[in-house]
Amino acid sequence: MMAMPQMEQVAQHYAGQPVAVLGMTVDQKPEDAEFVVKKMGLTYITLNAKKIAESYKINAFPTMLILDQDGVIKDIHAGYSPTLREDIEKRIDALLANLSPAPSAKAGTTSTSAH
Repeated sequence: MMAMPQMEQVAQHYAGQPVAVLGMTVDQKPEDAEFVVKKMGLTYITLNAKKIAESYKINAFPTMLILDQDGVIKDIHAGYSPTLREDIEKRIDALLANLSPAPSAKAGTTSTSAH
């Protein structure tokens, strides 16, 4: 519960950037998760992740997975820390810095080089 406000701050910090923050719950009843999301004022998407938690053998909560644009896990943060937001943002910033911009080409033009 203590990590949720920090993750909301991360989501707000990266709004409009190529970053998605997804919350995951392993609650048995969807209404339990919905209550928490509403009570905490979370705006990021929250998914039922029981199967994901089982697949990755996640047994510590909270656990944050940081994936790159190809879906490769680049970092795992298990447990709560007062510096969680800063730690997560530092790792995301490093990944964003390594993104190469897509090549831009104008439609209908070709480039040639003379040797």
